[in-house]
Amino acid sequence: MTVLCGIVVLGVGCGQPAPPGEGEGASESGSETGDADPELLSLYPLVEGAEWTYRAEDAFRSVTGTEVVHIKKQEWLGKPAFLLFDEDDASGEHTESVIVRDGSAAYRVHKEVFKNGISTMLVDYAPGFVRADDGWSETGQVQEYTYNRTETDGGGGNEVADERTHKFTVVDPDVEIALNPGTFRAVHMRRERTTGALSGEVVEYWYAPGVGKLQEHRLANQSLGLEESWEVLIAFTMPGSVDGA
Repeated sequence: MTVLCGIVVLGVGCGQPAPPGEGEGASESGSETGDADPELLSLYPLVEGAEWTYRAEDAFRSVTGTEVVHIKKQEWLGKPAFLLFDEDDASGEHTESVIVRDGSAAYRVHKEVFKNGISTMLVDYAPGFVRADDGWSETGQVQEYTYNRTETDGGGGNEVADERTHKFTVVDPDVEIALNPGTFRAVHMRRERTTGALSGEVVEYWYAPGVGKLQEHRLANQSLGLEESWEVLIAFTMPGSVDGA
């Protein structure tokens, strides 16, 4: 069955959760919903102390680097949120993203890029840039999300704002993926940018409940100057999970 959702602009459509922080489902990991942490069932688990290590590969599947991502609780605009951050790369650069949970979806609402400890870029997303939605469950299911993206330099100057829309399609809600950490049942998603900068960009993702992103495949697009690349999970720690370390 195909579910086609209307474009969402600062609002709600086709069963999509309310904008981040406004829905009744917004909560921090380990909230008062019982002994079991519901985040451990999510495609994008927001769990204090979790860690993921990814191997970067080029179009020929040659290794080009590794990335270690951590997560910790924080607040954003007075509400529960999580900070997702990686470690400095070879150039001394790392990124910090603020992620909020609203109902079944996890959204990025803010991003900051640092180089050698100095902030070089700030990005805000309104109402938020969806990372994953636990409602993605049927083959062919489609949802479109529109948000406003505002970017400045590290000092808040040179502002550039644009509106972007991404279309997410469920390719397969239950596919088996074998990686170094183990074999997982995953949801295979396809994301296409339909408006804004780099319209036509396509990225595929595989998410496993209680683990998060297993793989990311960015497709080549010569007209946009985009090269093919991969990110593959090679290790993870998920506190409170049977499978995590």
